[in-house]
Amino acid sequence: MEHSGILAVLNDLDAGCDLPAYEDWYQRDHLPDRLGVPGFRHARRYRRVEGAGQAFFTFYEVESAAVLRSDAYRARLAAPTAGTVDMMRHFRAMCRSICAVAADEGAGIGGLVAVIGMEAALSVPGARGVLAGLLGHGAVSRARLWVAAEDVDVNPEAGLRPGQDARLGTILVVEGTEASVLRNAAETAAAALGIRGAVGLYGLLHARDAVA
Repeated sequence: MEHSGILAVLNDLDAGCDLPAYEDWYQRDHLPDRLGVPGFRHARRYRRVEGAGQAFFTFYEVESAAVLRSDAYRARLAAPTAGTVDMMRHFRAMCRSICAVAADEGAGIGGLVAVIGMEAALSVPGARGVLAGLLGHGAVSRARLWVAAEDVDVNPEAGLRPGQDARLGTILVVEGTEASVLRNAAETAAAALGIRGAVGLYGLLHARDAVA
């Protein structure tokens, strides 16, 4: 049985993209479209405030990674909205990763997240203990480890974006309130788990649950 699933997206935008139009598309078009797919439960959007990585970080929580191979989701990928067709041409450095949740410790929504990703998918049986050990500081509210799961064989929506989508095999996300504490916590956990990568710090833009 699969653990709960994650769709994680990191992206930049080209210089010709109108940021207010991008925000309008995401908030009024793309999030409702995705959260309308059966099995999608929650969406979160962040923008980088310091460190490495793309400008934007978005993730969706789904019942399981199998939702991201479902007929309903495939149908959305095959029939993008007009706004999605227009906006996807502005995406750059796109990284789209289908994941299962390997460990999830703590609770709540952090105004900041520290993110470290690497291409290799790691097997980390001791991850829960490592992540739980980060929660002793009040500025760290939650820590999660996501590992790659099976994706759809063909993603028609990817053809709307220039270049080829990248994919991460392992993603560490540490949530909380203080940038320096989160950065140190993420680096400590990454070293313990064998995750190699640079930390990106992202500030929360929006969080939304699917409508029941």
